[in-house]
Amino acid sequence: MSADAEFVIGRLPRDLLAVLEVTPANNDFQVRGELSWGLTEDELGHANRILQGVTDEFCGRLTSLR
Repeated sequence: MSADAEFVIGRLPRDLLAVLEVTPANNDFQVRGELSWGLTEDELGHANRILQGVTDEFCGRLTSLR
């Protein structure tokens, strides 16, 4: 598993994602995931906010290394 995928998984509820792929794309990251179970509308919104925050944090860390 790549460091970026591990970074994302470490910040989400355990076993939430059945599949997670994080790939670099156009100076950014593309995240594709499949949930292990269905989420309510509120839970999905919360998960999206977590993923966006994680993506922002990871990109910020990479940018600070330059």
